Amino acid sequence: MKISLVHIQQHRFSNPHIPCAIDEPAHLLGIKRSFEQGRKNRVLIHDFPVKAGMTFGKAFAALGKEIILADPGVVAFSYYYEQDETLVDKKALFDLARECRSVTVLGGPEATYDTRESVERYSPTFLVVGKGEVPASVLAENDFDPQKVRNSSVFAGEIDRTIILRAEKSPKNLLNSLPTDRPYSLSEYLFEAMIRTNSGCVGSCSFCPHDHEILIREPSLVLEEFRYLRREQNVTGFTYIGRDFTTHPGQANAIVAGLNRMEELSGTRLTLEVGLPTVWKAWSRANKDWERLSSHFRLELNVGLESTLAERRLRLGKSRTLEASIRQSKYLESLLEHRPGTNPLVVFAQLIPFDPDSTAEEVVADLENVYALMGKYFPRFIPVAGSLNNRLDIFPGTLVEDMYGGIDATNLFKYFRKDKRVAVIYGFIEQSWRMVDHLALEKKILTNEEWVSFYMEILKGYIATAKGLAAVTTLKKSV
Repeated sequence: MKISLVHIQQHRFSNPHIPCAIDEPAHLLGIKRSFEQGRKNRVLIHDFPVKAGMTFGKAFAALGKEIILADPGVVAFSYYYEQDETLVDKKALFDLARECRSVTVLGGPEATYDTRESVERYSPTFLVVGKGEVPASVLAENDFDPQKVRNSSVFAGEIDRTIILRAEKSPKNLLNSLPTDRPYSLSEYLFEAMIRTNSGCVGSCSFCPHDHEILIREPSLVLEEFRYLRREQNVTGFTYIGRDFTTHPGQANAIVAGLNRMEELSGTRLTLEVGLPTVWKAWSRANKDWERLSSHFRLELNVGLESTLAERRLRLGKSRTLEASIRQSKYLESLLEHRPGTNPLVVFAQLIPFDPDSTAEEVVADLENVYALMGKYFPRFIPVAGSLNNRLDIFPGTLVEDMYGGIDATNLFKYFRKDKRVAVIYGFIEQSWRMVDHLALEKKILTNEEWVSFYMEILKGYIATAKGLAAVTTLKKSV
């Protein structure tokens, strides 16, 4: 049976003005392996096509043509929340699959946390909740036969005519089944690849829908994948997905030591997506392998920049103590001042989102903190642009759904229910950022240094406007 595995997730760009894509469907390789367990199943991965100047509409049209040409018996979709603005296009792909008389399978965060709504939107044959590798194996073993699947261990009920599948627990060695070679052609624009080292999170953020089941991958397999991507695919940048080094320090230390021994990786870019406390603790132990890491690679960190305001942290499930807030800032500054290697360390920081109870004073305080860090550490500290006006996403099943579940997210003044001045500040930043993006394209600003210098001037304007609005009191009460 021919199976099309369709990956729909907006690709991230290291620099929004350079035409390149990042290879992100690494997490689907395990699903592909599971589907291939069936009799003579052939699985094709259709990645979301991202090229310079390509709109969402054109990308979805290209995907549709690929599916028609593949003529699959099964079309399995992995959808993510980032594409809410492409709802019509996503529905069209499902309609196209049904016209091809294909069985349809839906998985991913959207299916997991918006199960009923996903069924109403797309009416898939099967919907997978949670990790998909075990349900995918069951589907393949039972030839995607609804009656056989109803009698399986992963059957979790039905909504309308859609069969819901869920595996109660994943095998501990699940990540070890991931292939270390990428069995499909990478994008012509590719220069980065993402590599999974573990999954799950030990955090308890009130807004986070992520899985808390902790799974780890054998270091030797992680290193083998690095080696293959560098030697066979000429990848020059890697993103290491290992949220928490301190949960499994032995795994992290073994991987770091192995990476340092690979001479072919010298000078390539390595991005660590980590928590501030975990990476700082690893470095502060003065481990020689960690010390060498920033000499061997052009090292970047992607971290969450938490608010210094205790009440705002509390609403988002963070520690409410002032000491914890100060400690987070110290971790960041210590990392930026710590220069263990010959290459400069660059930190990309994502400001935690503004929730419906945010006040104008909180917005000003957080923006001023970002600006101060940029002024002190530019160009090694770079805030992620979109996080400056990032609203809290209210995912079903999270703690914040109980707090804000009835909020109208489409209306700024209804969303920011406590302080309407925040809606005005947010709207100003959103509108002006579009103009900034356009200007940057016209001026052909390509380097991080040029971009951040330009960015700092804009941020100064945001703060001045936010301060001016914070001084206004007439918008403070709910309307």
